Amino acid sequence: MKLTKMFRVSAAALGCLLALISCRQGPDAASGPLAPVDVKVVNHLVAVLGHESRVLELVDPASGEKVKSVRLAQPPNGMAVDGATAYVAEGGARGVVEVVDLESGALKRSFPAGHTPMSPVVRGEKLYVACRFDSRVLEMDAAAGTVLNSWNVPREPVALAVSPDGRKIWAAGHLPAGAADGDFTAAALTLVEDGKAVHFPLSNGTQGVRGMAISPDGRYLAVAHVLSRYQAPTTQLDRGWMNTNAVTVIDTEEPDKPHPVLLDDPDAGAANPWGVSFSGDGGTLFVTHAGTHELSVIDFPALLERIKREDRSNEPVSERLGFLHGLRTRIALPLNGPRAVASDGKNVYVAGYFSDSLAEVSLKDACKSRAIPLNVPFRPSREKLGERYFNDASHCFQGWQSCATCHPDGRVDGLNWDLLNDGMGNPKNTRTMFLSHRTSPVMTLGVRASAEVAVTAGF
Repeated sequence: MKLTKMFRVSAAALGCLLALISCRQGPDAASGPLAPVDVKVVNHLVAVLGHESRVLELVDPASGEKVKSVRLAQPPNGMAVDGATAYVAEGGARGVVEVVDLESGALKRSFPAGHTPMSPVVRGEKLYVACRFDSRVLEMDAAAGTVLNSWNVPREPVALAVSPDGRKIWAAGHLPAGAADGDFTAAALTLVEDGKAVHFPLSNGTQGVRGMAISPDGRYLAVAHVLSRYQAPTTQLDRGWMNTNAVTVIDTEEPDKPHPVLLDDPDAGAANPWGVSFSGDGGTLFVTHAGTHELSVIDFPALLERIKREDRSNEPVSERLGFLHGLRTRIALPLNGPRAVASDGKNVYVAGYFSDSLAEVSLKDACKSRAIPLNVPFRPSREKLGERYFNDASHCFQGWQSCATCHPDGRVDGLNWDLLNDGMGNPKNTRTMFLSHRTSPVMTLGVRASAEVAVTAGF
């Protein structure tokens, strides 16, 4: 039995590595994966972006039927919807925005948009795009696609939020920038106002920023991210010793005072927070947990009141597991890898990146959820299963973290860690897993014979 179990664990762990080194030559199965990365509510329909299938689909949630499917030029990263028009940010080094008429399904126009455009936002006649690997934010003419302004921002902006009046533009960097060997390192927000960009670091240890939303009145920001305890030796996982998971609340009138709120419970981590959205009235905050396959539904006014009342310098909110007790409903979703989230006021729709499905959560019926399959014939390949395991915190003790917590997208978290496999007292940068199978031995000090051995042991 022990030998069988060992082989099963080893095979699953090696799947993580296969996900990183695979060069897929064709579809994973009969139809290939959809891999939904964004979701928006459009009238009574739900618009879904399939990253790997390169499609924008309109789905009737009542019947589960696909009403329309629009083929896209490149893998999409995010979309903004303005009336019957969708602005879809697509691609990598030669990124574009494609403008799609949702009623006819026709492509209206396409224009260049930097390296890996993400999180497009439309305000009036202007379109804003985060260019992740250019570390820039573009302000564009939404009709012509011409660039009106651009601003440099810290490392890898992945999320944008724009105030309702269009005067304040917020960009969230994915990773910390600069040296990692000091007393403070964290990802940062950028505020662009009156044409000037100002940067505000988030709390020490902030990394893996994924989603950001602005309240309907423009007063508050909510940013989803990992909050790493990188300055402690990695001797345990209990009570978030290595990594905690947070949504940082920021009063836009005091952007230099972030309030990171832990989404974890004392004995149940909420790994890899990703999508963030407000209800239309601003009364509810939604956060998805991509690692534990859950949705948090948070009473936002009550949260603000609790922060105001209980956030003290000697006992900050960021150190308090279970801070959301009584304010949050934590919902297990019938899907795998929830990322994007949207609401129409009656239901919440969450896209499962690895299950190729939607979850509909009723806000009127005790938050009951149901699954809406989007790609029934699809069966994942070994490589796709490996990627799924790599991002799945349910394989970790109490769901505190996944492989992707320290290796977002298989790369780095920008932090120094004191791992135990080469002794204590020698913290070092997290290493990328890209091509690690070709650079044996691995780990900074070469303590593992190969990447296969390292992944198996780590998993």
